Amino acid sequence: MKTIKVLLISLLTLSCGLIFVFLLKELNIYWLFENVLTFLKIFILAICFVLLFEPLIEKIPVSYRVVQCLFVYGGIAAVLILSFVLLFPLITNQWDTVVQLMQKIRTINTTEAEMTFQIEKAMSGVMPFVQQIKDGLLAYVLAFFLSLEFSSLRKQGMRNGIFAGFFYKYDYLKEFVYQYSKAMMLDICFLFVGQCVLLWLFRVESFVSLAWFLALMNIFPYFGPILAQIFVFLVDTLSYGRIRIGFIVCVFIFQQIESNCVQPVLYGKMMNLKPWVMLVSILFFGSVFGLIGVVFAPVLAVSLQYLIFVKKSS
Repeated sequence: MKTIKVLLISLLTLSCGLIFVFLLKELNIYWLFENVLTFLKIFILAICFVLLFEPLIEKIPVSYRVVQCLFVYGGIAAVLILSFVLLFPLITNQWDTVVQLMQKIRTINTTEAEMTFQIEKAMSGVMPFVQQIKDGLLAYVLAFFLSLEFSSLRKQGMRNGIFAGFFYKYDYLKEFVYQYSKAMMLDICFLFVGQCVLLWLFRVESFVSLAWFLALMNIFPYFGPILAQIFVFLVDTLSYGRIRIGFIVCVFIFQQIESNCVQPVLYGKMMNLKPWVMLVSILFFGSVFGLIGVVFAPVLAVSLQYLIFVKKSS
């Protein structure tokens, strides 16, 4: 009986929401609803930034809160800027080669107007990605100011019975999130150094940029390493004009060593993540927050699993 009651309440809430959206569209004020949803998404994303970065901030051996926040947020921003500096020349250098290849692939009957239409269509597909980056930057700036006041917000939340349980569970998970973040950074460093050496031995052009790209894409679970390797293989094939099987095999072997030997040592028990939890987390956070949500998905999924299953069993 209780399950039926909860189901009826959920259906009623969903129906009211759909009716509300329909009325907004009919009254031509749906744009207001979209703006509110965008703000809520940015605000929730900022809270995720705050909760994920707080364990790192607390580990900075400085008494001033502003300096701690600047160190963490500034350091992450510096890494992102460094990534752009390394990857931008790589994209521009390969652009002409990719354009020539696309012209060869297309049929001879393709007119210039059709080619222009396809380019415009591709550019329009990039716009949602640009909007995701814009929302992510706004959330990042908002998270910085929220982190400055996190201590006072936490004290007020602990006094409130509604948020006290949340902050108690968060305090229980902080060290766990810190260990996961540290393991991920060490894993990226290992991948970058190892891939640098490997690509240099095979005389791959722009090996530093490609090695950083391979390492950075590892933060996207499952799909990131595969897409990064395909991209590197295409760049190498375009540069040499042929497929180098030895290079492909060596990169694949190195990736398997990192996945099966290095990651278990760095992550330990955190590697025991149920696949369905990871997939659901990726689909949910990716659909809501885009690529940034996919980056957050692993640590959020591992934290939730640890909190629900491990703590409950103990």
